[in-house]
Amino acid sequence: MVALPARDLDGFMKRQSGGGFVFLVFGPDQGLIDEKISAISRACVADVGDPFQLVRLDGDTVAGDPGLLADEWNSMGLFHARRAIRVDLGARDILESVRACVEAPNPDCALMIKAGALKRDHALRQFCERQKMALAIECFADSEADIRSVVLKTMGDAGVSIDPKAVDTLVDILGLDRAMTRSELEKLALYADETKSIGVADVEMVVADAAPKAGEPAIAAALSGDIADATLGASRMMAGANASGIAGAALRICLLGHRAVAERDAGNAGAAERFARSTGALRHDFARLVAAKNTGMMLDFIETMNAAVDRGRREPALDDTVTMRGLWTIARRAKARR
Repeated sequence: MVALPARDLDGFMKRQSGGGFVFLVFGPDQGLIDEKISAISRACVADVGDPFQLVRLDGDTVAGDPGLLADEWNSMGLFHARRAIRVDLGARDILESVRACVEAPNPDCALMIKAGALKRDHALRQFCERQKMALAIECFADSEADIRSVVLKTMGDAGVSIDPKAVDTLVDILGLDRAMTRSELEKLALYADETKSIGVADVEMVVADAAPKAGEPAIAAALSGDIADATLGASRMMAGANASGIAGAALRICLLGHRAVAERDAGNAGAAERFARSTGALRHDFARLVAAKNTGMMLDFIETMNAAVDRGRREPALDDTVTMRGLWTIARRAKARR
C-alpha cells in the first residue's frame, strides 16, 4: 500500500478494524506520532491499558531476539480476541522480524511501529510502503491550516470564544510538536474557564514561548557550518545546563527550518521571516541559517537531533556526548554545502 498522509489515518481507521495491518508511524513530529498511535490502539483493542491486549516492545530488544515479535504476533488473546503490538524503533534493524509478521497474516492482531524521521531509502519504510497490509504514515510538523484547526476545535470543545487575531498569534507561536500545541491550548482554555473568551493579550500572557532558549549560539553555529563555535557554545551551556535541553532546542529549530524551507520552495515568500518569530534569540539570523538549505537536508538534521534526544533519554550518562556529536554532524553537513 502507498504511504498514507497522517491527516487521512482517522478516515482509514473508521473503515478498517486494523487487524492484520502493520502501521509504521514516523516523522519529525513526535507528539503527532504519539497521537496517531494512540488512535490506532483505541481502534484495535477494547482496553489500551490491558497489557495482554496492547503489548509494548522495545525495538532493540526485538532486534536481539528474532523470534520475539513473531511469537507475540501469533499469540492468542486470553479474554479478548483482538490484540495489538507497539514497537518503539531503536537503533537496530528489525526488518526481518516485521517481514515475518507480514508473511504470516494474523487478522486479530495489529502491529504499530513508532519511529523518528526516516529517509525515503530506509529499508523498513520502503518495505512498508510496498506491502498490501502495511501503512507508512509520515507525521510532519503541523501546517498553518492544521494548527488553526486544532486551535478552533480545542477552544470550541472547551466552550471558549477566541478572537481571530488571537488565533493568528497562536498559529505563529505553535506547531512544532502536536503534544506541545495541545498542552499550551489546554492551559489557555483553563485560563479562560471563567471569562470563556480569549484575546491576543491573553495568548501573550499565558502561552509559553515555544521557541528554544537553550544553546542558541551553539545551534546557530552548527547550522552555519562552524564546528569550533558549535563546540564552544555547547560546552559553555553544558557546564550549567542539561544537554538534553540543547538537543531538544536544536530539534525544534530544525523542525521550524524544515517548515520554512518547504513553504519557501512552495512559493510562499517570507516564510523564513514568519517562522523566525518562534525562534527566540535566533529570530534575527534564522532566515540566513536556512537560506541555503533544502528539505532533504533539514530532514537529515531532524533525524540527527531526534536520534540524539532519543538516546539521551535512554542513556542519560551519554547525554552530553550524543548532543555534541549531533551538533558536529549538522555542522559538518552544513559546512559541506557552503
